[in-house]
Amino acid sequence: MVNILEDRRRAEQSAQVFARPLVMELRRRLEVAFRPDTAVFSMEGRVPSAGHCVVVAIIVQSILGGDLASSIVGGTSHWFNRIRFGAEIFDADLKADQFGEMPILIADVNRLYPGARIRRGTDLRVETFLRAALLARRAGLVKTHAKLQWQIKAKRGW
Repeated sequence: MVNILEDRRRAEQSAQVFARPLVMELRRRLEVAFRPDTAVFSMEGRVPSAGHCVVVAIIVQSILGGDLASSIVGGTSHWFNRIRFGAEIFDADLKADQFGEMPILIADVNRLYPGARIRRGTDLRVETFLRAALLARRAGLVKTHAKLQWQIKAKRGW
């Protein structure tokens, strides 16, 4: 039984190791694109990623799939991603530097932030998708920008 648990843990770690370079490249591209007009207007911070949690989570989901997730972090609602790589699932946050952490955190499900809940795109307004599309365009994520534009039209009922 111990060997099965060890094998499962190694597989989970390998999925996270495989994902890390992808999310690092994505964060690098987003870093230069963060601006106040793509952040939540009420969020001000010491780091460029402040106020970008929802729009970055939308972009990550658009590229890597998985689920949107949120939890209360530092007294505020914070969105991140629950990513599936094969049979493995883990949580990833590309904006953790808002809370004094390293910019990218990856951990087993429910270990990153306690009390996380799965969210849906229907929980979001068109304005949020517009900000995500603008951020994706600035970051040079052409296909993601196009996909988000399609989602905006669908949300508007066009």
